[in-house]
Amino acid sequence: MLLLVGALLVLPLATKYGASWNYLVPAVPALAVLTARWWAGAGVVLGLPRPTAGAAILALAALVLSMTRHFPLPTAEDARTARAFYTFVADIAREKRGPILAVRPEYAYYHVGQPVEMEGSALIHLAAAHAPGTERIEANLEQARYSLLIWAWPLPETGRYREAAFRSYAAAGGCKLGYYFGELTATLLPRRDLFRPMQPQAGTRCGTSADAQKPAD
Repeated sequence: MLLLVGALLVLPLATKYGASWNYLVPAVPALAVLTARWWAGAGVVLGLPRPTAGAAILALAALVLSMTRHFPLPTAEDARTARAFYTFVADIAREKRGPILAVRPEYAYYHVGQPVEMEGSALIHLAAAHAPGTERIEANLEQARYSLLIWAWPLPETGRYREAAFRSYAAAGGCKLGYYFGELTATLLPRRDLFRPMQPQAGTRCGTSADAQKPAD
């Protein structure tokens, strides 16, 4: 019951930018337990003992869902695209000329062994609110301390984030990374002294096209 109440209480959060149905995950085990206890009671449903009828209805629902709903698993092209993307990130980071800043995807930090600087999709809102820590990112951009800037979300319009980024970094290309929401366009901008273009690779969604250089709004 606590899990179910908790899921209902966080439901309003799903109206915020970037939220998804994963806020309701606590409801799944809660409903499973409640449903199992209700069907396990005494009595007969549709001429069958209650537990048997419950199991049959649950199996039917699972079968219908599995036949009508598509769960997006990574494709071979997704794997090749991600490999090309993170290889480029690692090559720049290997220069040891400063940390990276990823305004999504945050996995880039883990790939190069760097602590997450900030959760990317929230940066624009935190910067607008002048949240503690955002001033450090703005200063690092102004002083070109990052070796690589990655964005899938736009940089904040407040402050000097965008001005500093375009002054010290140049778009080398990008990739359309596949994930459970579809495709996410991520642009790679090395610092100008570390610049190297991202060469298009066959079988990937990477390259230097204009589409790959625009942050998603």
